[in-house]
Amino acid sequence: SLYYLALKKKNILQDLWRIAHWHHEQAATSRLLANDLREPRWKITALKNAYALLGRRRFEYAATFFLLADRLRDCAHILINQVGDLQLAIAITRAYEGDNGPVLKEILKERILPQVATDSNRWMASWAFWMLGRGDMAVRSLIPPVESLIPSTPSSPGSTLQAKSYLSNDPALIVLYKQLREKTPQTLKGASQVPAQAEWAFILRNARLYDRMGCDLLSLDLVRH
Repeated sequence: SLYYLALKKKNILQDLWRIAHWHHEQAATSRLLANDLREPRWKITALKNAYALLGRRRFEYAATFFLLADRLRDCAHILINQVGDLQLAIAITRAYEGDNGPVLKEILKERILPQVATDSNRWMASWAFWMLGRGDMAVRSLIPPVESLIPSTPSSPGSTLQAKSYLSNDPALIVLYKQLREKTPQTLKGASQVPAQAEWAFILRNARLYDRMGCDLLSLDLVRH
């Protein structure tokens, strides 16, 4: 139900519930879906059901009813805090409001960026900045320490770089850096803000990684170009 509502396919969901005779809540759910949820009174009904389901700890179903009431933010918070599925929250949010919606930006700023500052996940940091329209930061986050680019918050207590070094020392990062740096004027500006010494150290570090992997030619090509 959650996926169909995120895709705004309520009519299809209603048809599916109509034939789901095996489900003990089929009749009640079908009656609710048959109403025009754009009307305030039915939104209130959906909200009441959502809070009742929260009290019964049926979190995913509660998130569905919040979405039915057009309360995307509440739906996302339940998926993150109670269900513990940040990726699902992002997927539902992007499907429901697109890539430029306020709820997605809130998740990126308040959840993703503090987390990447903690675990130094350069892949996630670059993606989050890109989704926020900060192509320059998407490039810069691939070279200097990620935590140096993100203000410290209570939800980012400190770096665990040593525990998750594979997230910050992946040799494939240099491929992403090369593709991003000249993609737009904004990304080129971000690359220009990276000190030459830091960029060269980044190249050498990845060359050593390729060398340890037995990819001598890749290592040599990286240093030469």
